[in-house]
Amino acid sequence: MRMTRIGPTGTTIYPDDTDSMGEAIGFYAEQAKALQEGGVDAICIETMVSREETEAALGAVKNHTKLPVVVSAVFSAKDPAIHTLWGMDLPTFVKCAQDFGANVIGGNCIESWPEAVKIAEALRSATKLPIIIQPNAGLPRIVDGKPIYTPNDEVMLESAERLLKIGVNILGGCCGTTPNDIAKLRRVVDRFNQVNKPR
Repeated sequence: MRMTRIGPTGTTIYPDDTDSMGEAIGFYAEQAKALQEGGVDAICIETMVSREETEAALGAVKNHTKLPVVVSAVFSAKDPAIHTLWGMDLPTFVKCAQDFGANVIGGNCIESWPEAVKIAEALRSATKLPIIIQPNAGLPRIVDGKPIYTPNDEVMLESAERLLKIGVNILGGCCGTTPNDIAKLRRVVDRFNQVNKPR
């Protein structure tokens, strides 16, 4: 399956600002149509932080293509209430995703795997849609001006198993994740599926 990603515009879409909303929808629609013409099978809208941009991106893709759509936001679970840095809380995101016809819902660029578990639990309680989770490989250290990630394999693999038990359907990684990390996650998924396959 060929799935490609669409990220945020990098600009602020203010509530009730029809001009900025219309411009954002235009940007997303142009990308979505070109990607469909290019032959992709699905589009992943990721790294969303606000309701307005989530609506613009989802609406554009759903209205201008016939492709399945994954939508993923950047949540923090440090506070009791799970939210993005721009203040979109998890229930608002879930409602927006469902209202605009997302096929899969989730979180990416999550700072840690334990936080991802909390976010996945909240998502699973809030929706019956398939869930995607893609945490970062921990927080980076800046060495010679470059981010260096030092993931904790034990935490990652233990959290991955917990995520699967919660009911996460698609498991991956975001910033700092390497092919080696994905290979390790794949082994966790394979073991989980083997143990839990229908008898």
